[in-house]
Amino acid sequence: MALFQKLTPKKIVLFLFFVYACIYFVEAIPNNYFFRNSATDLGGKLQAMYQIMQGNSPRFLMGLDGKDISYFADHFSPIIYLFSPFVLVFGMYTFSFLQVVFILIGGWGIYYYAKNFFQNKWFPVLSLFLFFNLYGIYSALGFEGHFNVLAAMLVPWLFLFYRKDKFIPFVLIFAFIILSKENMSLWLFFIMIGLLAREKFRPKRFIIGKYICLFFSLIYFVLVFMVVMPRLNPGVVLQAQHFEVLGGTGSSIISNLLTHPWDYIKYLWLNTTTNPANDYVKIEFYIYLFVCGGFFFFLRPYYLLMIIPLIAQKAFISNPNVWGLNDHYSIEFMPLLILAAIDFLSSKKFSFSFSRKFFIACIILVVGSMIHSFDNRQFWFRKENVKFYSRSHFRSDLNIPFINEQLKDKIPASASVCASNCLVPALYYHHQLYFIPHENQVDYLVFLDYTDGTWPLTYEENKKMIKDYEANPDWQKVLGKNDLFIFKRVKGR
Repeated sequence: MALFQKLTPKKIVLFLFFVYACIYFVEAIPNNYFFRNSATDLGGKLQAMYQIMQGNSPRFLMGLDGKDISYFADHFSPIIYLFSPFVLVFGMYTFSFLQVVFILIGGWGIYYYAKNFFQNKWFPVLSLFLFFNLYGIYSALGFEGHFNVLAAMLVPWLFLFYRKDKFIPFVLIFAFIILSKENMSLWLFFIMIGLLAREKFRPKRFIIGKYICLFFSLIYFVLVFMVVMPRLNPGVVLQAQHFEVLGGTGSSIISNLLTHPWDYIKYLWLNTTTNPANDYVKIEFYIYLFVCGGFFFFLRPYYLLMIIPLIAQKAFISNPNVWGLNDHYSIEFMPLLILAAIDFLSSKKFSFSFSRKFFIACIILVVGSMIHSFDNRQFWFRKENVKFYSRSHFRSDLNIPFINEQLKDKIPASASVCASNCLVPALYYHHQLYFIPHENQVDYLVFLDYTDGTWPLTYEENKKMIKDYEANPDWQKVLGKNDLFIFKRVKGR
């Protein structure tokens, strides 16, 4: 009993940070180690970061067409320059480190936000615990690495500095978020509308500055999406192609949504693919969002304004993997869920007993939905990526030490390489790096003869390619052991 009496909110908070830091690293690191990543996401970013550290302009070579284009034509993320030095220290584990650190920073922001607006000293601790258990955090950590994860984790600080009228720190966080990814600027525009709506569009301080941020975010988005990115890859905005239901081009997306938006409302819940297995993917997401605190959005309607672009980019995209709970596609909602709960509960003079029971009910719902999401989802996912407490998370049929050793010993760092999808992140330090089947006149080909990690090839197609290159006189087989095949181009051929 004396032990519990000595416990203070500060000690509990420190304990929570330590425990969840361990949990997050335990989830993220094995996915890198066991090659559960891909070329198009993690591989492309790591390669671009390494190119920057070599004094070169970052390129994106991981498109499905195998073309060499500017990195910023795929994702406009100038913030990459700030984090590129980390790749020299952490290598392919860079994003695991960055994302865990920023999630902890986000939790710190949630705690301080709650501490500023709750009178009871324990409610900020409960708010932090809720945040650390949201399913979207574990889904994001189980998949690659993305700058919008870092940006989303600074939203609690953005809100705190806004409400405390600390304009300079607010602008710094605002700048970080807007430079993180091309779509973050549109989200910031709606965030600013929501924050201003909370003050009935008559802020007491820094009126001009806040409205400048509002309009700047929109102008920035239009310029980047409609002018800059198309010039970097003439005639095509890569991210716009994902929204086929809206036209598939930057201009058609904006035009269709502005001229007849009601025609597209149905796609917020309808399956736009021909596969009936995807019928309930969107519905599942809405249920999870509501259970994890989305009902607070209706109790504080200005939050509904903030989630408009988030809902739109999930529901209107062509890829059903984005519609549901998978990967990093829910991460922006996570801080808003807790912030909305704090705003509602701290503004009402509820009794301590009621508030405590309410928090306990929320914790049961959030933790329950998080655990449920580890095993049950409408769309296919790798359970071993997110289920950090399972045996499968720490196991692989591959001889990982052998593969890592051979990749370094058999392939010179200066050589151009084309590798199986899942091996690309481990080869990020090669300036010319592609993923199979885009050979692109490289010096080395690296195949993993394995049932997973060969996308866009099937296992059978991958195996056939290996046999074809074994019989090809233009290529010398350097290694064919433990599921790893390395081919070297014969000089003069």
